[in-house]
Amino acid sequence: MLAWAGLWLGLGSGQNANQKSIRVEVEMVSLPVSVMTRAGKLVAGLEKENFQVFEDKVQQKIEAFTAAEEPFSVALLLDTSGSTQSQLDRIQREAIRFIDLLKPEDSVAIVSMEDLPPAYEAIARELSSQCSIGCYPTNPRHEGKYRRVEVKVTKPGLYVQTRKGYHEPDSSRKKR
Repeated sequence: MLAWAGLWLGLGSGQNANQKSIRVEVEMVSLPVSVMTRAGKLVAGLEKENFQVFEDKVQQKIEAFTAAEEPFSVALLLDTSGSTQSQLDRIQREAIRFIDLLKPEDSVAIVSMEDLPPAYEAIARELSSQCSIGCYPTNPRHEGKYRRVEVKVTKPGLYVQTRKGYHEPDSSRKKR
């Protein structure tokens, strides 16, 4: 996704007649990435050097890399209906086990609901193993076309899940 940023610089209180403005365009492509083994196990702990990004088969320089250790909020839906009365102890244990996987800055709301699938641990693993890769496209054209993107991991036996491309901005449609 391309980000456009505007930066306004002023003197004094901002009401000064000498106020100046600067427009800054930032065109970084941001790619959320998950890495898995062939068996489907999520892989964490990879670094920028473990990845390669290609746009339309041309390798791009990775300018930004962050492990997705961002805090998140989640609603924990629990089935406490009559049909699960015999399972309530197990449901409670699994909910507590999921909550224990969260970091202190994460937040959780507990909501009772029928027929909840047991996916708590998988959700926590997926959220803690994602990363974000950013690069500036080397292709200077901005024609509003779809650009194919491929992310490769340099460690054998691993594969990447990310989006397949993005639509570049159309420079003829930019608002000034």
